[in-house]
Amino acid sequence: MSNRHAYNRYMLSLPGRHRLAIFEGYGHQDVFMGNRVHEDIFPRLIEFLDEQRG
Repeated sequence: MSNRHAYNRYMLSLPGRHRLAIFEGYGHQDVFMGNRVHEDIFPRLIEFLDEQRG
């Protein structure tokens, strides 16, 4: 729930610049060190970073 709250606050200050993705089964640091991050997380992270680069 705190992720959604933070996202909503960020959207108030810079609308459209942020994206929220909830990955079921992943905790705080799991998105960097989990068993399947190369399949579940990194592709979406790279896509987001590429979009921000323009």
